Amino acid sequence: MKITLVSGLASWSLHPRPRRHCEHDRSPGSAGILPARATGSRHAGKMPALPGIRAIGTLIALAGSLTPAFGATHQNRPYGFEFEVPEGWSVRATNVSVAHYSDVFLTVNSRRPDLVIGDWQSGPGAWEFGLRAIYQQLQPGEVNVAFVLLGGPGPLAMGSDTVGNDLVPLLATNAIKASDQQPGLSQSNFGFFKHGMLISIWASLREPIAEGDRRKVMAMLRSFRFLDAPVGCGAWAESLAWEALPETLKPSSLESWEGWPQVCQNGADSGSSYERRGVVVAKTGSVYSVQFTLNSIGAWRYSVSTDGKVQPEQPVIYPVGVPPWQMPTDLPGESKGKPETFWVDPYVQASVGLGKTTLTWYNKDGSIKRQAATQYPSVEGFVHLASLERTIQGLNEDWRINFPSEPAKPWLAGLLRSTRNSRVCIRERHPEQGTIVLDFYVHGKLTETAGPFLQYMANDFELNEDGSAGLFVWKDESKTRPQIVTFDPAGKLRFRVDCGGPVTGLIVAPGGKGALAQPNPGEQNAFLWFTERGKVRSMAINPSAQFLGWIPESRKSLFMTEIGTEDRHFQLIDWDTGKRLWQIPWPSDGQALGYSLGEKVILFAVAQPYPASAQKSSDNANAEKQWVRAFYAISAQDGSIVARWQALFPHRSFYPDRDHFLRLGEKLFYVTVEDFTEIKLADIMAKEHGWE
Repeated sequence: MKITLVSGLASWSLHPRPRRHCEHDRSPGSAGILPARATGSRHAGKMPALPGIRAIGTLIALAGSLTPAFGATHQNRPYGFEFEVPEGWSVRATNVSVAHYSDVFLTVNSRRPDLVIGDWQSGPGAWEFGLRAIYQQLQPGEVNVAFVLLGGPGPLAMGSDTVGNDLVPLLATNAIKASDQQPGLSQSNFGFFKHGMLISIWASLREPIAEGDRRKVMAMLRSFRFLDAPVGCGAWAESLAWEALPETLKPSSLESWEGWPQVCQNGADSGSSYERRGVVVAKTGSVYSVQFTLNSIGAWRYSVSTDGKVQPEQPVIYPVGVPPWQMPTDLPGESKGKPETFWVDPYVQASVGLGKTTLTWYNKDGSIKRQAATQYPSVEGFVHLASLERTIQGLNEDWRINFPSEPAKPWLAGLLRSTRNSRVCIRERHPEQGTIVLDFYVHGKLTETAGPFLQYMANDFELNEDGSAGLFVWKDESKTRPQIVTFDPAGKLRFRVDCGGPVTGLIVAPGGKGALAQPNPGEQNAFLWFTERGKVRSMAINPSAQFLGWIPESRKSLFMTEIGTEDRHFQLIDWDTGKRLWQIPWPSDGQALGYSLGEKVILFAVAQPYPASAQKSSDNANAEKQWVRAFYAISAQDGSIVARWQALFPHRSFYPDRDHFLRLGEKLFYVTVEDFTEIKLADIMAKEHGWE
């Protein structure tokens, strides 16, 4: 008889049992019940003196109540872990997408071997994933443990492991407990970053819950162990190479727009994070090749063998053509911080350094109007003040709004949006789950409150740049008929009409006088036009249509259609008549930086190759390329090119997330990180100041 201590409780077994071992050699996309094979042997040696029959019965009862029996050891090589599977339970490799951005790659089930909990159909054309969906898919008394690879909506940043060799520290604060949101369901949910992947474990138990099942789940999770080798996927290899990167190349923040992007499991090209950092992982034989590229600065390469050993290669450094604050530190000792300074909007400059962000507003004569410590500025027309909780400051209008405390239940908190000119700000609230209320602020003052409405399939409101807004709602408690509700820029109700079926992709027309939506499910290129009269017409815009904007104070909208990146066209649609006014090809061979739609001209800002014939070949194509900023003025009437402007000086890189047009009153500005300018229609039409 063997006596051991497990989590402070004594457990007994009459002899060591033979153990089966389960190996997962499948790719992440495979699915099926995983086989088990027997390994190990019975304990050799003399049997100890047996206690009496009554004592044996007592010991067996205690052992059954305190120590769950394990049936197999599951080993997952792609993700690098193993754990003990309770006897009678099954393990299944899956590839099921849930909640838009996550993938269930493994499940452990107490009853049904083929059970995989995914998105649940809650009504006609309505799907959801959450506690209710999990509860509905479990049978009474059933247990499901899902292993989930988390992702999105933006690129995930690579970082250090948040757990060691097991999950014991996490289990100390994540015991199984009854859900306060879904009666009849108990859970233990937690996540961690390991081997370059963000993983979450969802253990779900539906009542009536056997006490033995609780112990089985926790015992299984306590048996969890991470493997150091063999390296099983591209993300794992990247994480090992990332650890070997020079510290000066690792951002202190792990925000996706600052960190190195995390590649997918097979190590395909990850692209880059906001055109700054890129990672490529490829496997040849038993060796992974990992390359980190800091655009226009250099590339760092590593070889990672499947046994986890990392071998650095000679880095490649490119001539620098970026602002100094983007360069890694090149001084002995610890850097005390490089200030990053850039224009956010006209006369509004951000300075980021020493862990703080300071915004400075300037008068037109260059004097300082005001300053404030804020959070990092976003693309919205406001910023959150660092010194005042729940207070926002307008970027392009001088107002402050202090909101009441957020609800204790985070899922009742809503969206906050503002027009880029800061004129209109809308706060979304949820007084109770399933309802939605909109508070309209104009020039920083609360002017209207709309609702409550029955929220349609977790859709938020949509805000137009002129301040008009709209949202999808349910018509009544039956939740069978969706409607469109629109508001004018003052927050006044414009119309509320039936959609006629499931919809998605709301686009509100200027003034709230109309709205576009797409059938869901349905033709992805079909657009439905609604006014106060209801559904007026349907029109197909092919292929792969992308909405770009509205001609001011009209019902004419610009769409981009494309096949790949070569065949790109623009179409102007008049929704009053249902006619396509014109269609033109993309006027440049470069990358779009921004669009501005005016009554007379439509402006395209472009980063195009300079000169196209002089581009040099390189293993990193962007390293040797030079780009020049150009503007094309297109006639809103017929789509012809009215004028063109091109900069004199080429650049090694542009920042598409920072370049933007902004209309303030009657003036149109173009803003870059280092400069901003007013673009005048008179100059375009007269072909002055470089326009030709």
